[in-house]
Amino acid sequence: KRDEDLGVLNLKVSTKMDSWFVELMRKGDIISTFYGQSQKEILRFDQLIPGNYTLNIVGDENKNNKWDPFDPILYDGPEKRFEYGKLVKIKANWEHEIDFIISP
Repeated sequence: KRDEDLGVLNLKVSTKMDSWFVELMRKGDIISTFYGQSQKEILRFDQLIPGNYTLNIVGDENKNNKWDPFDPILYDGPEKRFEYGKLVKIKANWEHEIDFIISP
């Protein structure tokens, strides 16, 4: 596809978590994953097909780059998972900006 047929998402993440990652999803599938390096990041997802997307941020407490559910053996709770809460509608030839702020 040509660039003018695709969209861009700029995501500004602000969190107090030291280890986290973002999942950009479309139709239930993970399209892209970004592993955070600091408590404030500006991420750019480009060449996105127009449509509806969802965003999740996972607090990766054990730094294994995946979401861990409840562990009955160690009796550890699941890692925190935050949803953006709205569909992100990507349009062709548009640059979208979102602030995703996570407070404790």
